[in-house]
Amino acid sequence: MIFIKKYGFYFVSLLIFAFIISFGYFMDEKHAQIILKMYAYIVELFFNNAHIYVLGIGYVDMENTYAISRSCLGINFISLLFIFNSFAFLKYFKGIMKLLWIFLCFVFSVIIGFIANCMRLISSIPFAQNSKFNLIHVAIGIAIYLFIISMIYGILKMKLERKDYA
Repeated sequence: MIFIKKYGFYFVSLLIFAFIISFGYFMDEKHAQIILKMYAYIVELFFNNAHIYVLGIGYVDMENTYAISRSCLGINFISLLFIFNSFAFLKYFKGIMKLLWIFLCFVFSVIIGFIANCMRLISSIPFAQNSKFNLIHVAIGIAIYLFIISMIYGILKMKLERKDYA
């Protein structure tokens, strides 16, 4: 019983983490298309270029220089952001507030993950015709993701250590 009381909420976080990963892995083409359309729309707003959906590939720009595919969903970053924040700061809460914290981590991981992935796409597309585009795209993603995770960690640590959320 003490084990469940002490580690039960961490187990709940792990279950949600597994759900996020599974959702990305087992998502069918129709649902991926709906989510990718949001990314394509944001990119269209910034670059004023249209996209068409190509089955099995994703949204391809009309000049055929890049594609917004399933790998652009950012499921790995969203899941990492969720599990990192839920585990790192769960100790600051007690009782039902731990469950609320896990829920908020999930919601904000999806929102922040979407914003981070939009930033990654928007920052990478100007390099789409570069021969090292994949490397540039990965490097930009790593830089954005590390910056966001570090910033969120610093802000939350500062805020949560100032108050007692028990």
